[in-house]
Amino acid sequence: RRTIFRNFISIKMIRLFLIEWIKLRKYRAFYILTGLYFLVVGFVCSGGVIFLNYLSGLNTKNGKVSDIDPRILPIYEFPDVWQNITFVAARLKIILAFIVIISLTNEITYKTFRQNIIDGLNRVEFMFSKIYMIIVLALANTLLVFLVGLVNGLFLSHDISVGAIFSNMQFLGAFFLNVFTFLIFAFLIGLLIKRTGIAIVFLGIYVTFLEPIATLIFTEAHELPTIFSKIAPYFPMKALRDMISNPFPKYFFQEMQDYIAFSNMAIVSCQLLI
Repeated sequence: RRTIFRNFISIKMIRLFLIEWIKLRKYRAFYILTGLYFLVVGFVCSGGVIFLNYLSGLNTKNGKVSDIDPRILPIYEFPDVWQNITFVAARLKIILAFIVIISLTNEITYKTFRQNIIDGLNRVEFMFSKIYMIIVLALANTLLVFLVGLVNGLFLSHDISVGAIFSNMQFLGAFFLNVFTFLIFAFLIGLLIKRTGIAIVFLGIYVTFLEPIATLIFTEAHELPTIFSKIAPYFPMKALRDMISNPFPKYFFQEMQDYIAFSNMAIVSCQLLI
């Protein structure tokens, strides 16, 4: 019975995802945003060497290079490359959120979700078809980041042993959870607002201004009760940002967190379940 149940769940998942894919493949915006995202991630995550060469050129004065040459920074060395690349790529995931919002709000605007229900889908299956699409987007994104990090590391890292390559792979797992949770948040925004343009603008404003300003006030305003500083890490975007810490201060001999903290993973996981 368990085997039959598992097979049913697997077949049902595939069926719901295929229904969603049939709808998505007709959206030109889906191909444009997906292609744009893949290009941006590939270029930004692979452009570190170009950026360091640019900084080296700025440091050149009177034909002499300054004491510190930025090109020596080992940003693509295994295993550090995984934290470096996932930190950068996590800042670009908002493009994928636009795809989720457009997919959902278009169904609401043009009432195509009603046709899905008429054709036999219930509301729960409709919702899960979107969630399965989000899972696939997050997996594809994680695979892309893995390939970009692997290729750059193989060409630019001095240590390409199996142990070095597969160390710190937990950052890819955290990256998947980070992207998946953010896309679920975007899905919720689209579900509540129901208008494509307004939902996208609100998401951008919330991520860029509203929550960062609120968390800054809560943590820096000493006039407020201490309870505010304690709840600041539980804000959704703050929790996602704290999952993968900024790795680049270590190249300037500053302390940084070079691991995934269990507390950060727990906060994000609980928010996802809620």
